[in-house]
Amino acid sequence: MNLSKILAIAASTYLFASFSNACTVTMATGSTGSDIHNELNTGSPSTFKDVCLPAGTYYSAQTISIPKNRRLRGLGLNSNVIIEYTGSSTRGVRFSNNVTNSTLLNLRLRGSGVDAYGVLVYNASNITIAGVQIEDFGGIGIGINLSSNVDIEAGAIQRIGLVPALRQAIWTQDSSDVTIDGVRVIGAANGPGGDHAIACISSSDYTVKNVYSTRPGSGAIYLNDCDDFSITNNRVEDGSEFGIDMVNGSSNGIVSGNRIDRFAFGAMVIDDHIAPGGAPGTDPTNILLTNNSMVGNNTGGLATCAGINIDYANSSLITVGAGNTSTPSPIQCSWP
Repeated sequence: MNLSKILAIAASTYLFASFSNACTVTMATGSTGSDIHNELNTGSPSTFKDVCLPAGTYYSAQTISIPKNRRLRGLGLNSNVIIEYTGSSTRGVRFSNNVTNSTLLNLRLRGSGVDAYGVLVYNASNITIAGVQIEDFGGIGIGINLSSNVDIEAGAIQRIGLVPALRQAIWTQDSSDVTIDGVRVIGAANGPGGDHAIACISSSDYTVKNVYSTRPGSGAIYLNDCDDFSITNNRVEDGSEFGIDMVNGSSNGIVSGNRIDRFAFGAMVIDDHIAPGGAPGTDPTNILLTNNSMVGNNTGGLATCAGINIDYANSSLITVGAGNTSTPSPIQCSWP
């Protein structure tokens, strides 16, 4: 499947052309990012406000902040409603400072190549980001920190990580109750140590499902000290490290129904690794792996096997259940 077709699927998957409630405000085509920001931040935060953008390109030289009880949404296909950043703002769209019950919906964010984030969710709760395409940002596509109840649905992320120190698709840290569902991630195959991972760091109640990730320059899904997680029904392929990493105390998780193909290392690794900040890590525990299909991995010959690589000390704490397959075999092996 070519990349343009992948993006077309992502665009058509989440079409919000009509709602039971009308737009509170419909911005004029040609409005600037400053206009959009000011409209969102006008009025009482206790009253819901739905700010809509007709099809067109809206140029912004600043971060657009979405406050409490606001929805910013595009009308029509998300690929036809574009906010394009022209300056060096550090964040494209921001939810922060105790913002709650707010939504970004059905549009495309295009960075200038130096912006640190496409979307930043910081110290916020009950946030929805749905049907949003994010591209050409210097660092992280979506960053979530010190937040709870965040849902990311459909949409696509590509051409991010142009600033080498930052470069991840979706980064979650010190947060809880985060769901990532149906997102398409298109990497640049620039690893090992590259870009476009979906990462969970020191967080809990974390779900990744129905994701399609191709050519990540690192692992596709990375869990470090991530608890109570569910990684299900994802398709990840052609990456530069392991397909799914579960390291440093990640616990109480299920990994099921995933297709993991052609990673330079094995399909999965479970290891104590290192903690954030570089301290020695601890063993992952209580993880169940079922019904995962793994084909053509360890292309770089850098893992012990093409299947599930488990630190020997952790083996009694991990359950490799029914339905897992690996070609080439074996399904599991000790690591390193």
